[in-house]
Amino acid sequence: MAYLMASIFNGFYLGLSLGMAYLWKAKPYIHPAIIDLLAPLHHSLMKAGTY
Repeated sequence: MAYLMASIFNGFYLGLSLGMAYLWKAKPYIHPAIIDLLAPLHHSLMKAGTY
């Protein structure tokens, strides 16, 4: 069960990472407030030790 939850979370994190990479490329076209909202979430996930 723990393995299943970990794999789901890792899949979600991978999707989030790809999404962040895409946002970073598209950054000039996206309102900066959205980036500011997503960045802390991304950093907190990295601190959680999944990366």
